[in-house]
Amino acid sequence: MTESEFQEDTLKARNILQAAIGCEVIGYRAPSFSVSRSNIDWYYRVLSAAGFRYSSSVFPGKTYLYGIPAFPTNPTGLCYTGTRWVWWSIRSPE
Repeated sequence: MTESEFQEDTLKARNILQAAIGCEVIGYRAPSFSVSRSNIDWYYRVLSAAGFRYSSSVFPGKTYLYGIPAFPTNPTGLCYTGTRWVWWSIRSPE
């Protein structure tokens, strides 16, 4: 999927969901953990432009289909602060 195809598809889906549930959709989860190193740069740019505030779309490891090796395995996410995307992480008590 290209950046423009992703943008068109994502905006269409978000608009359909918002019309159906009557409130803003602020989070995104990519199908089949389809975010990879080859599309991660424009992926987050498109989500920002579409108004999403968080994404839970990266699989922390590599399988034959998806994943990003060396991605943190502790609960991690990406949140949009209004000006930029920020990684957050929750560490378990030691």
